[in-house]
Amino acid sequence: QPAKPDGDEGERVAQEYDPESKFDLPGGSYEVKVTVGEARGTASTEVKSGAPTQVTVNLNAGVVGIKTDSAQQIDIYSAERDLNDERKHVAVNYEATYNVALNAGDYVAVATYADGQKVEKPFTIAAGKRQTVDVQAPVRAVNAAAGAAPAHDASHAGHGAHKH
Repeated sequence: QPAKPDGDEGERVAQEYDPESKFDLPGGSYEVKVTVGEARGTASTEVKSGAPTQVTVNLNAGVVGIKTDSAQQIDIYSAERDLNDERKHVAVNYEATYNVALNAGDYVAVATYADGQKVEKPFTIAAGKRQTVDVQAPVRAVNAAAGAAPAHDASHAGHGAHKH
């Protein structure tokens, strides 16, 4: 049922997981909430007794396909920051790729790698469109001493390459 003026969300009267859900409801005012992936939409409707009522909810959503080079976690945040300079967390996935429906808007994908490194990539979702986002960890400089022979200290002075 619809939200009350005092902010109460009303009582949940039915739930269905079919894209073309049908409910047998008594006459009255209802608020229909639809979720696909992380995209959400709401529509208010009036049901009259004995008459079918069709409700279409436009999610104003698109799909993002995020690919990483072996990230262990992908978080999606709203790009906008609040008064505390924090972004709203929208979704999380623990795979290196993630496909999800989101409402149209600006977002930031944050890929987290095994070494704790995080890489951010902003993206925009347009309604009815698919967006592909590639997130790559920056190439780290290889330690110049890696693989090199250990340095000799004073105790080994004079014991360099001996010729016999």
